[in-house]
Amino acid sequence: MKNNKTITEYEINKDAFLLNQNDFYLEKKYHFRIKDESFSIFKNAEEPYIKVFLKALTYYLYKPIYNNLQIDLQTYKKYKADLVSLDYSNEPIFWAQLFERDFEKIEYLCRHLKLDEFVLVEINDNIFFLIENLKNKVHYKYHHLIKIINFIPEIIYYVDTNDIVVFNDWYSLIDLL
Repeated sequence: MKNNKTITEYEINKDAFLLNQNDFYLEKKYHFRIKDESFSIFKNAEEPYIKVFLKALTYYLYKPIYNNLQIDLQTYKKYKADLVSLDYSNEPIFWAQLFERDFEKIEYLCRHLKLDEFVLVEINDNIFFLIENLKNKVHYKYHHLIKIINFIPEIIYYVDTNDIVVFNDWYSLIDLL
């Protein structure tokens, strides 16, 4: 059964979600800077600013591990990763999704791709509800691949987009196992 709920129907921090709500219906390109690297993320009209912001933060966290990390790449059939890293044969080895609640999609990607990591990115006041749903709705043999990054709601106020730095106490990394 497909889950058709929107992001706002889940327990995502409302302050972070609504920040820059004037931009909610605008298509816009946002520019970020990490050390000596500049990059841009395009925001679709239906996408909230917080997703763009969290993509940049996740990029900061995983770029040192996956040097060819890409944002918003249409990689696998009908699915588009928020962040993905490909191996030399253009197969995904890292996949990150923001606010993903389609547990069938998560299991499908874990089953059909040769991933090293599948990361779910959240700003969630009650992350344990998501963890329990993942454990119950995604087959246990894929649990070792899944990690959750749960940022603190206040992170939106701490990070300078002109020089992104993320400190360890601004997020928690949770292994599904």
